[in-house]
Amino acid sequence: MEPKILVIDDDPETVDLITLILERHGYKVVVGYHGLQGLALAPMEIPDLIVADIKMPHIDGIEMIRRMRRREPTCQTPILALTGFQREHSIEAIAAGADGVLTKPFTDDVLLASVKTLLANAPHSP
Repeated sequence: MEPKILVIDDDPETVDLITLILERHGYKVVVGYHGLQGLALAPMEIPDLIVADIKMPHIDGIEMIRRMRRREPTCQTPILALTGFQREHSIEAIAAGADGVLTKPFTDDVLLASVKTLLANAPHSP
């Protein structure tokens, strides 16, 4: 069964790029365009991994990660945070509960390596 990845980002071009890369490598992708959508979709979709931007409308990725870590079924779901601001957002994302951080722009190989590593180390690996 292909792993399901929830991608949450307010930039449609970024979402399309990530979706294309992941689907090309056999992952099923579900998309949300802001933090509140991510919070609503995660318990319904029960993804194997969440890829989320930090800077989004409604609630930012940091707050979304904090909320996901406080509730089932996402409290242990691996989360890969995306940011354009390496140092300050990386520290915040990890403190909030992200398992990894990628700085934009990133290459296909770096994204795929991060996804594979987080899925392999997940409590319930696919």
